[in-house]
Amino acid sequence: FLLTFLAINVIIVIIAFSSFLNTVPNPKNLSDFSAPASSQIFDKNNTLLYNSYRKENRIPVTLSHISPFLIKATIASEDSRFYHHFGIDIIALTRSFFHNLTHKSIQGGSTITQQLAKNVFLTPEKSLKRKIEEAVLAFRIESNFSKDQILELYFNAVSYGGDTVGIEAASQRYFGKKSQELS
Repeated sequence: FLLTFLAINVIIVIIAFSSFLNTVPNPKNLSDFSAPASSQIFDKNNTLLYNSYRKENRIPVTLSHISPFLIKATIASEDSRFYHHFGIDIIALTRSFFHNLTHKSIQGGSTITQQLAKNVFLTPEKSLKRKIEEAVLAFRIESNFSKDQILELYFNAVSYGGDTVGIEAASQRYFGKKSQELS
């Protein structure tokens, strides 16, 4: 009886988890990710005259046009083991979990890939369901895209304050330079 009961519960859990996985967005859609970009008008000397956008100031940029210093600094501050995990950093999650239990401040453990998943597919809601969706998406993203593709998507999707989205728009807004010129 106990074996039958256990088998039935395992089957129910598998069915429930499979059903849950079907509700998670397909990360292959990142291949078609193209958020609205700002329109920029330059003079003959390539000086920006006007930047027009609706909700978000976003200027898409390829990874090859982002300063290597900026790439290294972002990885160092956001996800130091970026090149060594599969989308979820178990060490960072464990550290974050114990820090949050023992301190009054909240510390995050999300990887760059998890942040990309949240920014493109999910809401900022803080719930266990959303964190599980984020983890599943991160694993799927890492299975379908190279680390460089993930970084490029991340740099174009992350918010840098207010209506500024993406590293190129942030670089131009805050430093008056293109992102490849940052040191």
